[in-house]
Amino acid sequence: MGLLEELLEHIPLRSLSLINAKLLGDGSLTIEGTKQPRFRFQHSYSDKGWCYFCYESLHSYIPINPPRYKKNIDPRVNAGFSETFYVQSRTTPLLTLLKKSWYAGKKKIIPLQLIEQTLSPESLAWWYQDDGHLVWKNGSPRKIILSTDNFTREENFGLIKILRELFHLEFSLDGQNRLCLYDQPQILYFIFLVQDYIHPSMARKLPPYSQITSPIKSHQKRTTIYLPFQLTKPTKEIREILFKFNPETFIANWYRDLYKSHLTTTTLIYSHQVTLIELEQNKIFMTQSRTGLRMSEIITILFFTKAKKRLSKGQTSFR
Repeated sequence: MGLLEELLEHIPLRSLSLINAKLLGDGSLTIEGTKQPRFRFQHSYSDKGWCYFCYESLHSYIPINPPRYKKNIDPRVNAGFSETFYVQSRTTPLLTLLKKSWYAGKKKIIPLQLIEQTLSPESLAWWYQDDGHLVWKNGSPRKIILSTDNFTREENFGLIKILRELFHLEFSLDGQNRLCLYDQPQILYFIFLVQDYIHPSMARKLPPYSQITSPIKSHQKRTTIYLPFQLTKPTKEIREILFKFNPETFIANWYRDLYKSHLTTTTLIYSHQVTLIELEQNKIFMTQSRTGLRMSEIITILFFTKAKKRLSKGQTSFR
């Protein structure tokens, strides 16, 4: 019997996935000599709501005690102390099994196969709320950081592989041995995956969409669009395709189907000077703000989608 099957004899897959997420983040197993391990996690006072939510989500499946307040003397902060809430479990055979996979002696290690078998959008969201950070600058997302600096580089490369294979997200390691995601469409896709599982007390980890600024100047009507093909009447043809364009439908389709099928970069080599009215600009901006795509990428996808529909109807003309 494999490790996953053994663990599932003690706990449902969803709850196991969430415990693994806590162990990737702020959770640990206490290792005291020959004693059986206990599960523990703690959060700052300001994240009390998140701490209680995690407790409420797990206490039916693992014997953990309610959160307890703790005041920690800390001369590094102005007040001279910090305040936290912590949760600790009693012993259970499940934790003994988890200790075998998560620890080598007293050192935490990552059971990559187990993570690959259990990581879901919900547990990804838990990991992100524990150890993740969204960097937002000048009205746009710049990067997502997952603080994995306590793990080895080899373990982090394993996590990068898992995130690529499960979610089509291309993380990389920064100079501090943290997992970072820099590509805007991928950042917003990451947020799409986790947003339904973000607790209200962790709302700071969601994008401030109201602060997104348009790259299109309000007075700017003429702009350059790059496409992988040449148009004979660019303004006319692009405005025709934007006339029927529904941003909300596009955004929904992007996250459901299009994101994965457009991971391969398309070379945009033909430049077209076009004139767009404010309504058309607003449609593009709304789409940009939720997908991270550039204007040229949006227009290219619209043309490809139109061509695909024509081909499905047996028509051979591209336009």
